[in-house]
Amino acid sequence: QGGVNSADWNLALTMTYMQSDGDDKRVLSTDLQSHLDQALGTSASLAPAALATNYELLDTHVALNSERWKVNLWSWISDNSGVGAGAVQALDDQGGDDNELYLADIAYQMPSGSDHWKFSLRASYLYYKNQARFNIFPPGTVLPIAEDGNVNFLSENFVAFPDGLRGHPGGVEEDSQFDIVSVYHGFDTHRVRLAVGAKHQALEPSERKNFGPGVIDGSQGLVDGNLTDVGGTDYIYLTDSSRSVRYISLQDEWRLADNWELTTGIRYDDYSDFGGTTNPRVALVWTSTASLTTKLLYGSAFRAPTFTEQFFRNNPVSLGNPDLSAEKIDTVELSFNFQPSEKLLLNLSLFRYRATDMIEYLPDSGGVSSTARNARDQDGEGFEIESAWTPTPHLRFSANYSWHDAEDRASEMDIAEVARAQSTFISHWEFLPNWFFTTQTNWIGNRKRAASDLRPPIDDYTLIDLLLRKNQLIANLDLAIAVRNATNEDAREPSDGVIEEDYPLASRSFSAELVYSF
Repeated sequence: QGGVNSADWNLALTMTYMQSDGDDKRVLSTDLQSHLDQALGTSASLAPAALATNYELLDTHVALNSERWKVNLWSWISDNSGVGAGAVQALDDQGGDDNELYLADIAYQMPSGSDHWKFSLRASYLYYKNQARFNIFPPGTVLPIAEDGNVNFLSENFVAFPDGLRGHPGGVEEDSQFDIVSVYHGFDTHRVRLAVGAKHQALEPSERKNFGPGVIDGSQGLVDGNLTDVGGTDYIYLTDSSRSVRYISLQDEWRLADNWELTTGIRYDDYSDFGGTTNPRVALVWTSTASLTTKLLYGSAFRAPTFTEQFFRNNPVSLGNPDLSAEKIDTVELSFNFQPSEKLLLNLSLFRYRATDMIEYLPDSGGVSSTARNARDQDGEGFEIESAWTPTPHLRFSANYSWHDAEDRASEMDIAEVARAQSTFISHWEFLPNWFFTTQTNWIGNRKRAASDLRPPIDDYTLIDLLLRKNQLIANLDLAIAVRNATNEDAREPSDGVIEEDYPLASRSFSAELVYSF
């Protein structure tokens, strides 16, 4: 990373390259293919084997700024990333995922000719290309194939795939956006912000595969690994898709009194594919004393369904639903920020929310596929406590604890697999001049299985990271040594039951860093 200044312009460059062969200690003893092998007498499963967590990444960011212009260029190129537990939780050591993302974002602060008005323009363009290579089921698998060429466990037609059930979906997505923002601060106690904008999103998919409609019909008996290009046909996993979005937002910041401030806002979005949505927000801030600030906030938000959630098709894993509505959430939060001294800071936040029309992929009968649906409404509440204490100039502690209770509104059942409690503790100690020792402890706990999942409860886990840093090891050179998951905790995140022992997180790792400044 580096930067230069020239006249009224600043130029900064950051480039990062990372590569990993993956963590071979994150082993699964069974997968979906293991269950199929047991039922059909085959032996195609790769388990026991490690999750595919390999990756190669080049991340580049260029920023060019002046008093009126801000230009940001970003590229993110990922090659041959592993596919974790596989597309359908059948291990895949040959699959991979390639991604190219390029973003250009330009903002211009216009001269307004008025002391009370500020105007700015912003334009952005995003190009994203994805190409996945899945062995959805491994070489040697035998699968029940329906007449549409997809896996269906109600079918009596069994087909052998000596090279595996293979799919190479991909596509190109382009997003263009333009915004105009104006701010008026000519009132004594008000600051008003008005913004309008428009966005256009377009997706052009591609696909090659050795299964599905237009490729096989379940009568072949044996299908090799040769792939058929179904791009531009009715047999592709997703049609060409596009949408236009227009929005307008208005916000007013009102200083009610010396220690009271009220911010109100409203935004309207109009989507060409599913209609409009209006979302208000309100924030009341009371600086009751020099050391205590109280905030009461309300906000409404939404998430539009993605193209894949709407239009996935001809797919053995996930199917779309064009009748989806947007997810919506309303949240109320009350927070207290208390700083009794320069050395101590305390913060307490209480929240409650109601989410509606949440989109989930629900399993379809007779196959391994799931269809996107506005499946449920969810209510939640909780709190978070944060603290920071600096007893000496060379020692600092920070900690937080959060509790979250969420339930399905219709059944009043707890939401499965959500961590109801979690905490973080960080200590930062300069024990000698330019020598720093940092510890971070993360605890995750109190997660529940779904009512239909009879496996033992999900274990809590604690991860401890350690960092030793020496600044100015020699002139202009800094050294850092880190240990992640120092105790080599067998930490796991919950699966839906196909992976019986849940997903193992990263094992203990060591790293060293040298930073040279010139």
